[in-house]
Amino acid sequence: MDHSVRWRAIKSRSTQSVLTTGVSLNRDDLGEYRLWQRRFWEHTLRDDRNFASHVDYCHWHLVKQGLVNHLTDWPGGQKPGAETDYGERF
Repeated sequence: MDHSVRWRAIKSRSTQSVLTTGVSLNRDDLGEYRLWQRRFWEHTLRDDRNFASHVDYCHWHLVKQGLVNHLTDWPGGQKPGAETDYGERF
């Protein structure tokens, strides 16, 4: 499976999962849910710090998009500044 097909499946399944929780998602002018950006850029994670910054982006995007008011409202959300061993979780 190539990278584009894999990401399409990830985006589709995760969007459907969010919708089953009852969260209301906005649609754009094309009728697509605004949960994900349309494109993606491949990025090789350089080190643990770079990985942690990408995980933080994913977490805070939930708040930015209005899916939760606070990060800790999302199942598995962590408190800002909490020490996490991302290598153990992912």
